[in-house]
Amino acid sequence: MKRILLLSDMPPTPDYTAGIVLDQLTSFLPKNSLACFVVLNRFLHPKVPHRFRRTPTEYWEKPRENWVPFFRNKGWPVPMLCSAVTEVFTRQVRIRRIVREIIHFGLKRKVKALWCILEGQTIIRLALPVAEGLRVPLLTEVWDPPDWWMRDNQFYWFTRSEVLREFKRAISKSA
Repeated sequence: MKRILLLSDMPPTPDYTAGIVLDQLTSFLPKNSLACFVVLNRFLHPKVPHRFRRTPTEYWEKPRENWVPFFRNKGWPVPMLCSAVTEVFTRQVRIRRIVREIIHFGLKRKVKALWCILEGQTIIRLALPVAEGLRVPLLTEVWDPPDWWMRDNQFYWFTRSEVLREFKRAISKSA
């Protein structure tokens, strides 16, 4: 049986809106055809429904996605510069490490497709490198426009433009 790897920042769960939607969508898949890799916000603690207890799932802590308020609240004099430095570190170190982990997880489970919920900059940055690393089709789903989300959360222009470029690449290479 072909197995799909779901890459999301929320597992199928009855606890959160995204989890409820995923719970409903995944209920249409044949039994044992799903594996999940969840890059989860460390402050969230979703409960996994009983029917997913046997689904191969790995959780990884999501890197902080918006550094600007953090540095502003700490009173740092140059929050934009600090944010730029931390973004580079996140992209070059943390994201690359998570990509390697997801590829290892997917290869071990012999997945044939990557289903990715393009929600937030972390998942957007992971989608294409993981699909290319696994050499599988990328199946994307978009719930919120990333430009709206980043504008609403006051991301600086350099992060917005980089993430939107990655988003466009992922969409254009989606199966």
